Amino acid sequence: MARMAPTLAGPRARTARALAYAPELARVARARLARGATRLGLTRSGAGALLAGAFLWLIARIVAGDAVYLVAYGLIGLVVIGRAVAPRRVTLDARRLGLDARLMEGDAGFVDLEIEARRRTSLVVIEEQMDPRLGPTVSVPVDGLRPGEPWLHRYRVRAHRRGEFVVGPLLAVTTDPLDLARHTHPLADATTVIVHPRVEQISTRLLTRQLEDPPVRPPVSQPWPSGLEFHGMREYVPGDDLRRVVWRASARTGRIMVREAEQGVTDRVTIVLDTAASHHSPPAEGTSESFETSVRCAASLTVHYLNRGLEVTVTTGDGNLTRPLRGTRTQIEALDALARLEPGREGVGASLARIGAGGMHNDHIIVITPVFDPSAAGALSGVVRRGTSALLILVEQPGGAGAGDAPAVRGCQALTLAPHQSLADALAGAVGPGMGR
Repeated sequence: MARMAPTLAGPRARTARALAYAPELARVARARLARGATRLGLTRSGAGALLAGAFLWLIARIVAGDAVYLVAYGLIGLVVIGRAVAPRRVTLDARRLGLDARLMEGDAGFVDLEIEARRRTSLVVIEEQMDPRLGPTVSVPVDGLRPGEPWLHRYRVRAHRRGEFVVGPLLAVTTDPLDLARHTHPLADATTVIVHPRVEQISTRLLTRQLEDPPVRPPVSQPWPSGLEFHGMREYVPGDDLRRVVWRASARTGRIMVREAEQGVTDRVTIVLDTAASHHSPPAEGTSESFETSVRCAASLTVHYLNRGLEVTVTTGDGNLTRPLRGTRTQIEALDALARLEPGREGVGASLARIGAGGMHNDHIIVITPVFDPSAAGALSGVVRRGTSALLILVEQPGGAGAGDAPAVRGCQALTLAPHQSLADALAGAVGPGMGR
């Protein structure tokens, strides 16, 4: 009996796996049936009647039953008659009003459909195809339209997540009296809606110390903190360069004092965004939480610096996402690119290596990543050693994993951004040179 246990377990395991996959298989079967019915010009009822007729014909063929043959031919005949009598033409004009080409993540809006008949029209179904991430497909029956009497219908669009989505086409659907066959008539073309990532209003001192209020453009000079103009003195803290010690002031005050240099200013910002799919949390309901948090962070920083007149470039491991942008008018271009962004293959290490090879030394670099490994840390250290200022934003994975294991980079500001945490709060808690003063 002991030898039979594995043999019995095999069929049971296969049965359990089959039952586990049964709901997914049923969903796929329903989707394929719906697509096939649409191609044949049938409704679900018509496709079901056609399949039932074919099945009964096979049964009649096996058992040689004349009555079953009659039922099978009757079902197939009803579908053919319905396909023939369903109206093939409509005389309708339609307009889609109030649909914005761009929305912000989380926004909701209303769209008005205006239908007008050129002559009296009987029952017709107005159907607006909709991306499921914006809302369900709109299907409204209309009967007795008269010329000169516009018919209006309003429906709601909800931008649950960023991306580029298609709304439409707008169709008029006519069916036979038994609802077995359908004909579709295009009324309005499909249109594209771009949903921008949510942008947070932030306040940061990274590039705004002792500058005029916006929109005055900051002067172009050496990137901080490598300026040479004397700014002041403060007490020594561990890690300060001993060459900056002011010995006369230390002897006079009895405390070790160090010299602080005037921070130069750069008007160019490079945002390095980690898009490697392997670095982010697994998708849940089609989206990765850490990936979406990173994109929102990049969008907020991009808009913030563009509003202040700085030049901003967003880059990923797979290449530059935007060209160098400057001015508030370029915000739409940057947000469009971030809205379309999808996970890629390369992480921030490739971006930092590209920046290092290009000799970039007059930019402020912001690195946004959930995984900061030693190779990326080495590449960032090489960039910082040339005098480039840098900020590292570590995005926590759901559950708080990943950020605490990142290696430190000397001379680089760092902060941790938890899921659903305000970026402004995270910036207020950043540590490193130049922060919190």
